[in-house]
Amino acid sequence: MKSKIKKVLSEIVKILSDNDEGSWATYFKRCENKLDVDYQVGIYNIRQVYRGMESFNDLILHKHGPPLQKENDRLDQLRHELYELSR
Repeated sequence: MKSKIKKVLSEIVKILSDNDEGSWATYFKRCENKLDVDYQVGIYNIRQVYRGMESFNDLILHKHGPPLQKENDRLDQLRHELYELSR
């Protein structure tokens, strides 16, 4: 399970980094690293971003204007996959 979660996190980090969301990318990179140190804390940290206002659920990628359709569609798929894997 850990390898699947890390694979999804890695793809999320790439999408976020490529689209000027460095702070989110850094957070998820830390989560990915934490899974190797303390798996339960890593999962807890992942689950935290799905709560509250202005959460990871609310993130919409933009680059110089309108939302990025293809990137947002893929991010949404990965977001749901990560949520399910971290349950």
